[in-house]
This record gives sequence, C-alpha cells and structure tokens, in this order.
Amino acid sequence: MGTGSDRTREGGPGLLSTWWDQFRYTTVPLSSSNNTRRDKQPRWKTWLPHGLSQDPEEGRAGREWIKGAVVCTWITATILALNSIMLIVALIFAYRQSSNRGQFQMVALYTGQCALARHSATGIHVVINVLGTILLGASSYVMQCLGAPSRSDIDRAHASSRWLVVGSFSFRNFAVMSPKRKVLWGLLLLSSTPIHMIYNSVIFSSIAELESGNLLIPHDLSSTEALVDDTASRESFRARVGLDPAVVQQRIFDGTFTNLTGKECWAKRADDTLYSTLVYVAERKYFHNTSSLWVDGALYPSDHNYHPVEPVYWSYRGDLDIGLYPEVPVLHCLMDESRQRCQLLFSPPIAIVVIICNAIKLSCMILSVGVRRRDLFLTLGDALASFLTRPDPTTRGHCLLSRAEVAEGLRLRGYSALPLGRHQGHLAQAPSSTQSSKPSSVSPSQSAEFRHHPSETILISAYGSPKPIDPRPKQVTPRQRWYHAVSWPRRIILLFCYASCIAISFALLFHGIGSDPFHEAMSIGFSQYARSYVANTNTTNIVALLLVANTPQLGLSVLYFLTNGAVTGMLLDAELQRYATRRRALRCSWPRGPQRSTYYLTLPYRYSIPLLAGSAALHWLVSQSFFFVYVRQVDLAQRLISDELRGCAYSPLAIFITIWVGLAGMMVVVGLGFRRFENRMPLAGGCSLVLSALCHPAAGDAGAAEKPVMWGEVSPDPAGTLAQYDKRRVEERLVVVEGAAETGETGAATAARDGTMEGYPHCSFTSMEVTAPRLGQLYA
Repeated sequence: MGTGSDRTREGGPGLLSTWWDQFRYTTVPLSSSNNTRRDKQPRWKTWLPHGLSQDPEEGRAGREWIKGAVVCTWITATILALNSIMLIVALIFAYRQSSNRGQFQMVALYTGQCALARHSATGIHVVINVLGTILLGASSYVMQCLGAPSRSDIDRAHASSRWLVVGSFSFRNFAVMSPKRKVLWGLLLLSSTPIHMIYNSVIFSSIAELESGNLLIPHDLSSTEALVDDTASRESFRARVGLDPAVVQQRIFDGTFTNLTGKECWAKRADDTLYSTLVYVAERKYFHNTSSLWVDGALYPSDHNYHPVEPVYWSYRGDLDIGLYPEVPVLHCLMDESRQRCQLLFSPPIAIVVIICNAIKLSCMILSVGVRRRDLFLTLGDALASFLTRPDPTTRGHCLLSRAEVAEGLRLRGYSALPLGRHQGHLAQAPSSTQSSKPSSVSPSQSAEFRHHPSETILISAYGSPKPIDPRPKQVTPRQRWYHAVSWPRRIILLFCYASCIAISFALLFHGIGSDPFHEAMSIGFSQYARSYVANTNTTNIVALLLVANTPQLGLSVLYFLTNGAVTGMLLDAELQRYATRRRALRCSWPRGPQRSTYYLTLPYRYSIPLLAGSAALHWLVSQSFFFVYVRQVDLAQRLISDELRGCAYSPLAIFITIWVGLAGMMVVVGLGFRRFENRMPLAGGCSLVLSALCHPAAGDAGAAEKPVMWGEVSPDPAGTLAQYDKRRVEERLVVVEGAAETGETGAATAARDGTMEGYPHCSFTSMEVTAPRLGQLYA
C-alpha cells in the first residue's frame, strides 16, 4: 500500500501526484516584478494609452523620447483644463448680468473705468501669450519627435540613394513617415494656426465715447451759490450737460471731479472716453452777473489754454450770431471721470474654437506617445553616436562629403544590409549589364573591414538608375562662413520675407499718416484708438475683424519659423565644427556614460532665449500696431446710441518701432551668417549622408560613442603611433606621385580606375588620436 502510494507520488499519472507536483513546484515568470509593478499601478493609469500608462523606466531602450512626449502631453492637458475652467467661469460671471442675456458672440465681463478694462485685457493677454507659447512649444517637441528619422529610416533611405535631415524638421523626412505619423503631424500643425491667430482675441476691451457737457464757472463759486436760478435755465442746463445743475454743483464740492492743471486739461480733453462733464474755471469778471456759462464742445481750444465761450446765458433761447467768439482765459479744469462706460468683452465662440484645437493637440499627443519607434535622431549627437556604434557602409570612402555635393545630385554607391547567415565569406553584389551576378569572394582585408560592425551583415549593392559615382578622394576646403550651412533657396526666401515685411510696413505707415505731421502721428500711443487712424474695412462682423487684425501675427509666425530654421542650420554645423577643435563628449538627447545632456532639442540657450524673447516682443508690438476696436457712442443721458464703430485701428508709433525691431533682427541674423566656422570640416546641414560619412573610425575604436571624441585625420592602424603613421603616409604619397608621373594620371583618377582608396589618408570622428587635416592633401 505504501509502495503504491510512493509510486504514485513519484510521478505516476494519479491525481495526487499532479496536485502534489503543482504544490511543490510553481512556475514563476521572469517578468513577475514587472507584472507586480503593473498590478500596483493606480486604476486610472489603465485607462491611458500604452505609452502613458507604462512606467517611464520600463522597456524604454531606444524609446526614451517618450518621456519628453509624456511631459508635453501632461502640459497640454493642464492648459486644456485651465482653458476650460476659464471658459466656464467667464460664462457664469457674464450671464449673471442681465445685459448679456441672449448674447453669445460676445459678452461683457466688466463695464466701467477704461483704464481698468484696458489693463485687465493686457494682463489677460500676457497670461494667454504665456500659455500659448508653452502649448506651441510642447506641440513643436512632439512634432519634432514625429518628424525625426530613426536609424532604420536612414538605413532604408541611404539604400535607395536618398537622404534625410537630422536636428531640424524638413519636408524631405515626410517620405519615410508612416501615414499615421503624417496625419498626427499635420493635425498638430493645423491646430496651431487658430492659436496663433485668435487666441489673443478671446478677451478684448471696447471703448465708449461719451458725449460730454462743458461749462464755465467762476473761480470763487461757493457751495451756496446756484449755477442757474430759474426753471427755463435749469432745463437748458440739463439738456446741454446731461445732469441737473444741483447735482453738478454737489459733485464739484464733494470731490467727484478731478482737479487738473491747464496742461493736463489740454492733454485729456481730446479723449472722449475719459469724461462726461468738463468744467472750466475762470475769473469772475467774465460772467456778467451769472454763475455759469456753456462752452460749445464742437469748438476746439487754442494752444494758449483759451477756450471759446458762447456769449449767452443759460436762459437764452435761440442762437446768437455775433460773428466772433470772445476768448476767456482758463485757470484750471475740473473733470468727471466717474461715468466711463468702457467694457471688458469675452468671446465664447473663439474660446470654444481654441479649446477644440487644444483638445485636438492633446489627442494627437496621446496617440503619438503610443507610436512604437526606437532610436530617434533628435540631435546631431544622437546620429553621431549611432553611426559611431554601427558605421554606415553606404558612405565609406566619402569622409569629406558635404551637403552641397549631395544637393548637387551626387549619388553614392548605396548598400542595403541583410542577415549574414552562413555566407560569411562573400560580398554579394547586385547584377548589372556589365557585371556578373555571381558573388565574388571577399578579401581578408575586406572581411576584417566589415567584421567589426555589431550586426553581422553582408552588403548588397542597391544602386541602379541613375548610376552612382564611385568614391573619389577629396581635399579639405578653406574655412567657410555660417551662411553656407543654409541652402541658397532658404537664404533667399528668408531675406525676401524680411524685406517684404519691412517694405510693406513702411508703405502702410506713410499711407496711414497721410498729410498729418509726423510728430502728431507719433503722439498716438501703443494700441491707442484715434478716429483718424482707423483702417477702411468692408465688414463689421466681429469675428471677421478679429481675424483681419490677427493676420499679421500669422505672417510673423512664418517669419519666425524661417528664422529659426536658418539659425538652427548654422548652429548645427557650428556645433559639429567644434569637434575638430578639441575632444569632447557627444551631446545626446538621452546621455549615456560621459555623454552630455542636450539643450531644448537643438538651439543653445544663449540663442534660443533671445530668439524666443525677440519673437514674443515682435508679436506684442504687432498686436499694439494693428488691433481691433469696438467703439460705442453714449449720449449725455448715458444711453447707448445705435451708431457704433467696429474696425481695425493702427498706431503709427507702434508700427515705427516694430519696423526698427524687425530690421535689428534681420541684421543680427545676417551678422551671424557672416561669421566663419572654426575649422575645415565639411558642412553637413543636418544631412544624414554627410553625418554618416563623418563616422567611419578605425576597426579597433570600439565604444567610441560613449567616449570623448574628436574629428580629424586618423591612423588606420590603431596600434601604431601617429608619428609612424605620418611617416608611412609621406612614403605612400611619394609612391602615388611617382606612379602618376609615369602614367600621366592624377592620384584621384588612379584611385577611381583601380577602385581602391588605399594610399589615401582618412578623416573621421574617433576616440583615438587625430591630427588636423592638411590643405592640399587628398582624403578618402
């Protein structure tokens, strides 16, 4: 009995054995810690997409870019929440006022003092600009991640004789983007356009021009002396001033009126939004036994602080035509600023459009985080690290390749990498009309040359039509200027846009001033309404006018985009050139070992901060130069008149300053372009072919990507010293010269005919010793 039981327990097919084995031995999955960590995640994380719900440190090899994209996603979600809260609060606050019932296109949040309404709008615009800049920055980062090529994208492009751009976005990269990434990138771009154009128009202020009553009183008027003394005069006073004489007299003595000097009165009198009642104070001798005189508001004072006064009493009924008006010297003024009717307005439709665009951005970012891509090249350091770890055989023998040559149509001998398998001794080439399809054996030197690549591959020729050009040795060029890093079409387009914007601004400025004296036009302050400086528009629709007023903002954004691209291109090559000056670690997006951390993508802070500050200043100046105005008319009884003005006004002073700031920006960009690079390294301009050509270190230079590197002339024999290499290089060069003298061929022609670059030195990024390339020396 016991034996049977033991047999069963030792592995027989009995139920007890099965249960006992399961009890004794439990299968523990290798990812149990990860599962435990996932199980412990909050429930709300399970609702998020894969990229957002995972731990940022979990399974992120090559996908570290998701961390930045996740941060941008949370920032966008926070701004969306703030915008939604502000919309709800504004609607609740607005619709509590009975005057806003039934209104939706625009509602009033505040009615009262013009300065408070104007300053509130300015403060809210500052907050909106900050939020908009952050939102657009987050969107730009995700767009950069979507448009940045990966190593696999570049390998496929090089294999088909194409190239991509690293470090800045280019529409050339669209060719390798999947349809999903193209749609997400396009939606992020399109959703930015309304934010550029209408975000600032969510809040704006309106102006109320008050019909004012002007009167003249004696300087020694007492609180017991009535301004008028009969019923007829009282009715006339009320009709021309808008208030009862007793009320005006009470306000004169209770401090409601503001006491102004003659100059202050002269300056403020022209602004119809500030006051509803203006009282001039003069000596008693001009009053002819009365306590007040009416001042005709249609007549303008002289520059000597004299004001025309109609020589009639309040009791006079009818007009008196005496030809000339007498002049009365004014001692000072009293102004009633308590009845201003300016408004702070809010546009719910525009706010809803902004929130919809914000929600589209958030959705696109969430979907972008879920895109499974690895080894993105966001900066030059990312590309250099990858090419140093796994050199690209496509550009072997082109160590001095430049973007200018690539742009001229140079086709390299392309290769595509396939699994090596067991055929480790052959180099398979694609058949052609002049070449046998039979694989040729690889020489020991070639085998050693290819063996140091991490992934075992054979190289299959991928060139076809047009026929590629064989590698040819080249000489280093003299130091070039920064503008050579930007293609000539981009330079022309950028300068044309700058010149066009400045010329159009000058033309509009002088057309707007017209025959007015220049100093008078310059006296109109920033974003200050003046009836003579209102543009002639054919519409009164508020939304259409807001779009027209913000159209220059869109043009300025395009100009910033072009400027940023040009400066980025110059700085990319400036950074690359520094590696030929001294040894330094690579600057990567996700540093490893001694590698340095990155800036915000490409631009150093000493350039990016002034560029952003200049852009923000220009956007603000443009908003103060050309702006939407909404002017309402208020009569003496504080009733709104149906006649109102909706249009776009401009400030000559703000336009003038904007022009000079734009000129200064253009001069700074041009000045940067005329700087010279520090060394003679070929200009890459972000071209992936050039970057890969710069990274062909010696076979023994393993792990160079995670060490301080330098670009220069390298020794093909890592075991030899540079002195030995220099000696051998001189001897080889003498042999080449002697052979060329006998055959009449140049060294480059001999190398091209023989199909070999042996005998020519080589330049590359490397962690080993290098020497500076020499002028006149051929390199391959």
